[in-house]
Amino acid sequence: MEELDHTFKIDGKIIDLSLTRYLKKLLKENFRDLKTLRKSAKDLFDITRNIPLFFNQHLLLVPIFFKNGIVYINYLEVKKIIINKDETKYYFNNSMAITLKISRYRSEELVRKAEIIRDYMLSFD
Repeated sequence: MEELDHTFKIDGKIIDLSLTRYLKKLLKENFRDLKTLRKSAKDLFDITRNIPLFFNQHLLLVPIFFKNGIVYINYLEVKKIIINKDETKYYFNNSMAITLKISRYRSEELVRKAEIIRDYMLSFD
């Protein structure tokens, strides 16, 4: 998947606001890196694709891929999920909701992965 150019010039400085760069920065700030997270997910949970990114006790980003894009949701802020045949509705703790057009199978797989990693990581608290 090709990522769009998200660079901007502000006050003479070029600033990169790409999702990939932002995620790497967030990982670094939480003393994690993508390579280690991927290896851990594979070794511990046998998860090799669409790996949820665990940053801390408040942030677990679950990637949801579409034909021409990607959305990350913070699974730790999800209060309720309603999965239908061709779409899934996520209700968040802040009373917001989002409906995503993804199959029941993909939704259930994402929830399973997120819950495995969430339960494991939060067991250390």
